[in-house]
Amino acid sequence: MLLGVIGIILPTLPGIPLIFLASILYGAFAGWHIIGVKGYVLLGVLTIVSLISDYILTGVGIRRTGGSGWTVLAAIIGAIVGFILWQLPGAIIGLFIGAVLVGFIVNRDWRKALKSGVGGTIGFSCSLVLRFVIAIFMIAYILRKIL
Repeated sequence: MLLGVIGIILPTLPGIPLIFLASILYGAFAGWHIIGVKGYVLLGVLTIVSLISDYILTGVGIRRTGGSGWTVLAAIIGAIVGFILWQLPGAIIGLFIGAVLVGFIVNRDWRKALKSGVGGTIGFSCSLVLRFVIAIFMIAYILRKIL
């Protein structure tokens, strides 16, 4: 579970999936009844939500600021490439650049393109906050069940 907490801060580690894995390992060794079926379903759903939140909230941020579906796709690709090149700062910069460039190609308006880039960045930032909250909740839930 400690690696999961570190993974919240270091984006190279999948923090929330590691927290979920730790709960499964605990259940395998200490007994599944401690966390329970409902608990594992809850933790699994929260893990899935955390994994897709980046894409959904980035898309929502771009679409709410007038960006197109192509702009969303370019932002996600930019975030992935940026992450590979430079971790979390690269993901944010890549997302912004991808959204702005494709937003400009689609709309031929820099103002709208920049607005889409900012919207995507805000959406991505909200997903980081959401993942942090989910991770803290999962850890608290597991500890409450264990202790």
